[in-house]
Amino acid sequence: MNLNSERLATRLEAAVGTLEERTDAEVVVVLTASTWRGQREAVVFGALMAWLTTAFLCWSPWVFADTLIPLESALVGLLTWRVARRWPETLRRFAPTAAARAHEDAADQAFLAEGVDATRDRLGVLVFVDLAANRVTLRADHGILGRVSDAQLTRLVWDSASEDGLLASLHALGDLLAERIPATRVERDGLSNRPRVLA
Repeated sequence: MNLNSERLATRLEAAVGTLEERTDAEVVVVLTASTWRGQREAVVFGALMAWLTTAFLCWSPWVFADTLIPLESALVGLLTWRVARRWPETLRRFAPTAAARAHEDAADQAFLAEGVDATRDRLGVLVFVDLAANRVTLRADHGILGRVSDAQLTRLVWDSASEDGLLASLHALGDLLAERIPATRVERDGLSNRPRVLA
């Protein structure tokens, strides 16, 4: 799925518009390529590889020049750090807790930054999509959580691997919200239906 696709933005905007016609809830979709940068983990991984290289060079059965061991270890550590910084998704499997924490933090920040917490009657829902992790997080305001349990929101199955899957997931969210918080207001759309794209 291409983040900057006009087709995707138009389809998501239409889906959110259709969803909001059936409920008083305000839904905001935020898309990001990746929430986890892995900066600290890249440094740790580079240092670990430098240390392992030093251990190998010092205690291997082969003979290496003693004067080059620090240089070779530093070079391996630097190259490992550089590769990990260039492709942070390769480190995601080694630091799943850090990646999950970064995703949750980014969803919390987007909830506040996009004004989802300031909707009328506190009926805002953020759908935060991390395409690299194929992960979707929902953040619902107090007005939503008073009528829809967190367990009901958690049970929704999200497919962010394809446009059609994401649209079907939004439709399922719309069904739940329409059942619990049906449309009663004539005036809607305090927030734009256009999906936000984070760099």
